[in-house]
Amino acid sequence: EALALHLASGDKMAQGLAFLALATHSDGAGDSLKSLDHFDRAIELFQTVGDQHMLASAWLGKGRYFARHDMLEPARNSLDRSLAVSKNAKAPFSRAEALLELASLNQRQTRFSSALSLVDRSIDILESIRNRIGGAALRASFAGVQQQAYEMRVDVLMSLHHADENKGHDEAALSANDWRMARSLAEVIEESRVDLGRDSSPQLSARRRELVERISAKAGYLENPSKRTSQDFVAHRAERELDLALAELDSLEAKIRRQDPRIGELKRPAQITLAETQQLLDKESVLLHYFLGESRSFLWVVTPESLQSFELPARGELEALARTVYEELSHLTFGMSCPRQDALLALSTALLGDIKNQIANKRLVIVADGALAYLNFSALPDPNANSPLPGGCHPPILNSHEVVYLPSATILSVQRKSYAFRPTARNAIAVFADPVYGANDSRLADVRSAKTFHAAAATQPVYDFGTSLPERLTETSREASTIGAIESDWQTDTYLGFSANKNMFSARAASGYRVLHLATHGILDSQRPSMSSLLLSQYSADGRPRDGYLRLQDIYNLQLKSDLVVLSGCETALGRKLRGEGFIGLTRGFLYAGARTVISSLWRVEDTATAEFMKHFYTSLMQNNATPAEALRYAQLKMANSQRWRQPYYWAAFVLQGDWR
Repeated sequence: EALALHLASGDKMAQGLAFLALATHSDGAGDSLKSLDHFDRAIELFQTVGDQHMLASAWLGKGRYFARHDMLEPARNSLDRSLAVSKNAKAPFSRAEALLELASLNQRQTRFSSALSLVDRSIDILESIRNRIGGAALRASFAGVQQQAYEMRVDVLMSLHHADENKGHDEAALSANDWRMARSLAEVIEESRVDLGRDSSPQLSARRRELVERISAKAGYLENPSKRTSQDFVAHRAERELDLALAELDSLEAKIRRQDPRIGELKRPAQITLAETQQLLDKESVLLHYFLGESRSFLWVVTPESLQSFELPARGELEALARTVYEELSHLTFGMSCPRQDALLALSTALLGDIKNQIANKRLVIVADGALAYLNFSALPDPNANSPLPGGCHPPILNSHEVVYLPSATILSVQRKSYAFRPTARNAIAVFADPVYGANDSRLADVRSAKTFHAAAATQPVYDFGTSLPERLTETSREASTIGAIESDWQTDTYLGFSANKNMFSARAASGYRVLHLATHGILDSQRPSMSSLLLSQYSADGRPRDGYLRLQDIYNLQLKSDLVVLSGCETALGRKLRGEGFIGLTRGFLYAGARTVISSLWRVEDTATAEFMKHFYTSLMQNNATPAEALRYAQLKMANSQRWRQPYYWAAFVLQGDWR
């Protein structure tokens, strides 16, 4: 219908856009001949109106069409045309996409060295234009292409390794994958508008924020195809202003990095080498580094002395299993002593079956990819266990292994450098629990009739919990009391109700507590990471609303001196975008802010069980001087070996990220 209107109006640009959309739709609907005809019509129209950007996109689409139908030489010809047009039109994003498609063709034809060269050229272009990207839609498209490029580089390197196992391509692939994982944190930091220059001068930091906002606005304007014609003076002026702003931003960030070197390490982390990765490990530990790919996945097994790589099933198969396992673990199975074992056994076999000898009696240090980040490997069946327990339950990995998680080896290396000379935190715990969320909370009864309360209630914040307020976490007061009652030489300061607020937490976070414990709800957005937050008290004692959202950007801008942050009340589920960073963004945010380790929960656990779990955890930590990783496993074993709490639902939600030392 739109095409008919555009044909009647004579608007050739609009006709070209309509034919391009129809071409993609027709191919998806199975009408390949009509699709090819629509691509040709779109190309003809864009040539007529002289829009080189859209012409490059049309040739790119036609190249992808031929590639999907295994017509590789016509695909190459079309992609070469797209590459030439996009270069002349100064359309770097289209050029990067064309290079990536050409790399894919070369890989299919086993021209692996050429494929790697093309992928690297695409990545170089994408890296050079990332600050230009403005507008949510274009940023999403850019992020998808960028991720595709990083993943393809890993896959091509492993193809080169399989062709010749003596050239070190598996080392290069491991390094590239770790860098990809480290960059995911950097992207979240940047999206959240973190004050990266917090240790530089206020003038530089303020100017940087101003430039970032200006670049986003200019890029958003230029995103519109109608603004790109050579006759548009305003668009040309905007492009010049954008180039000037980008040049100034590059210069400014160089100054900021000189004042705070950690910025460069986290925002543009260098690729870590195999030797540097191995130096992070001790003899009791083995690093399991996962990569989930479209057609195949990989696992690298790293010890202080060796590297081995293994090919695994494709992302779709592993993530389907991971979803099933997550559902099994995160729900109670009434009348059974353990969850159904089929999916757990299948996933354990897929992820660990080939390496059971390498992991025997070792600490498992896991860099998880995609949906694997939502799993606790401790609950998977141990591949080295000889036989099932009574009732058909297979012994879990927990029985024989300590399990910890890393965002990436690169991030651990940066973190260890950042706190190498930091003074030891004092033996003290700050516990924040049972915040006041809603105006109907009984703790507001005394002020509910006050005029100030009624006036304020009309402006109470909107929650991202559907139509109802988050439920009060009453049992977290007991959790806090349990921690405070443990006999030790540790100091425990407890902040409940109105005192469990954002301002109080920010103040205590900077005052040198060894442990910060937050028993509160988490708002976890895997599709919009910067919107993730922890929810603290929303009201003051006199009934006035207050900002209770400890947002991602607030977390990243903390300057912690703590060894451990415990998030005992958070909950999440596998979102639609499994490769997003919502839940992971919160935990990694505390690592970036200075915490050595973070313990968080993968699903909501019954309050009474959480209190019991934390009693065992803190008893081990405070009385036995255990590391957080040791204390976590101690608590998990205590729960797993008890009749009441033995199901993984009660103990497998809790995972540790960060340094196990």
